[in-house]
Formats: sequence, C-alpha cells, structure tokens
Amino acid sequence: MNKILITIILLFIGFVSFGQVAQSRYITIKDGKSNEFLAAAEKKTQLYNSKEGQTRFYTFRITTGPRTGDLFRARVEDSIKYFDNTNPKELEYWMNNVAEYQSSSNNQIWWKANNASYSATNESKPQIRTIIYTVKSGSGNDFWRFRNRVKIAVEESEADIIMNVWNCFSGCDGNVVRVSFSHSNHDELYKDNNIEWPKVVAKYNELYGNGSYEEDISDLDSSLEMYGRTTVHMERIDELSSPF
Repeated sequence: MNKILITIILLFIGFVSFGQVAQSRYITIKDGKSNEFLAAAEKKTQLYNSKEGQTRFYTFRITTGPRTGDLFRARVEDSIKYFDNTNPKELEYWMNNVAEYQSSSNNQIWWKANNASYSATNESKPQIRTIIYTVKSGSGNDFWRFRNRVKIAVEESEADIIMNVWNCFSGCDGNVVRVSFSHSNHDELYKDNNIEWPKVVAKYNELYGNGSYEEDISDLDSSLEMYGRTTVHMERIDELSSPF
C-alpha cells in the first residue's frame, strides 16, 4: 500500500512544479463596521506590509458568487519555511485594532504551480477572474495535461495573458485548484476572452495536433467532480495590499 501511495505522489509531482506558497482566508466584515475595518486594516498595512522585507499580504473584494462582499486575503511567501517568521507586534496590532471589526474563516495553504502559470507582463492588474476546480481522485493526469500544455500554448502564442495556477496543499475539501486570470478592467477581460484566447487555442492545436485543444479540455472536464467548477470575480484593494 505504501509503495502504491509513493508512486501516486511521484506521478503527481511530475505534472506539477511548485513555486511560491500562499496562506489564504476569507474575511467577513461585521455589519455597519466597513469604514472602521478598512481604516484599521489600511493603517496596519502601512505599518507592517508596505516595505521591502515585511510580510506580504494581498486583499481582494469578492464581487460575484455566494461570498459577494467578503474579502479574500492571502499572505504570499517564496517558501513555506518563511511562515515560521512572524512579527509579534504585527499580530498584536491586528488583534487589538482590526480583529474586532471582522471574522475570518476557511484558512487554506496553496502552492503555485509554476509549469501551469504564465504572465505576459510584470504589470500588476487589479481585476481577477478565478476558476476553482475540484479534481477527482486519480484524475490528476487528465487535468494537469491540459493545464501544463495550455501554459506552453499561451507562451508560444505570445498572447497577452496573465494566468496564475494554485494547487491546494491544506484546508480544502478534495483536490482543489485555483486558476486566476488578471485584467486591468472589464474591457480587457472581454479582449482576453475574445481576442487573446483564440490565439492560444490555435497555437495549442498547432503544437499538439488538430483538435487536441477540444479533446484535452474534454478530458479535463471529465476529470472534475460533479459541480467541480466555480467561477468568481474579485478586485484587489490596493490600500490593504503589499506592493507588487
């Protein structure tokens, strides 16, 4: 049994190359306390999360779906070992000045899948469209085949796409993956979907054979749990986020 488990893990690692790590949670602001929370959290960000070498936090307002109005907040590190580095004064400031205006839930840890992520530019874009997948046990090969191939197709097509893929390491129900696309505004979202992405599809079929895009994305769909795909939109709150 142990040998089988080790083999499965090694096969999975072969499909995913991990990079940065993020620890995320959802924040619900208490009724009538939005202004107080935002002011206190902005002050905390200025003091402890705005300079080089300080803890990096990024905060987004969810604009669609059942969590509309809640915040998605993530601490990002280059290695999981850096989560051992905590600033007691920073934590104390949050507990004494911010925590009373909010409640937090669903703490999760994510690995960035480098070989499925691509950015055409270093520019930071505030609007995020995130597709959240739940992959069936034993179906990772079909899922990651498309995600890894489409990253290559995006790069080779020179499409103006920012695509970040995060694989859940802890705190998720099942095998959960977040695929996020960044945009400057809604007009760019439209152009990415209707102008840039067709370039990716054409390059995908050129690289892997005519009809391979449709075939591989069909396999990806089959790899998902029932209702294993959710899409949400978010907007970054710069005042509550570290510099990019």
